[in-house]
Amino acid sequence: MKWTWDKFGYITMDSSSTDRDPVRDRELILALLNMTSVKDAKVHFFPELGRAVVTSTETVTLTRDDRFRAGREAHWSVEYYTESDWIVIQRKAEVELERVDALDADAARTLIQNGVITLDDVAVLSPERLAELLNIDIQAADAIIEQADAIIATDNDE
Repeated sequence: MKWTWDKFGYITMDSSSTDRDPVRDRELILALLNMTSVKDAKVHFFPELGRAVVTSTETVTLTRDDRFRAGREAHWSVEYYTESDWIVIQRKAEVELERVDALDADAARTLIQNGVITLDDVAVLSPERLAELLNIDIQAADAIIEQADAIIATDNDE
């Protein structure tokens, strides 16, 4: 599976390509970001969302263009955070996801482990995949997605 950008700049999935190789993709992303010499650089892959999160304990200055170019060439949406910032993002994500009635702390952590860190991420998952991740039925997954959409809409109105 490869992720590509459509003419509007949105990420789309090409499921006909199955040549995923995390080792190769990790090395490619780090090379494209000029981070191969950063000893503790890690790349966390979240295929459901096409997200690759690069972390390191030392701060690396990257421009938006650097991340965009790396993502375009590696077919991932590339994000960079320091390790401490990534931990904070995950903690904030847990609080954000628990705004949905059916998502308790355990469900939120399961989603976060799969790269779902915003309500927008919940909204783009298919009900089938969400049901699989949380071991729930599709109707419950639909309800979670609908509530996530409603919360997003309410937040945007404020």
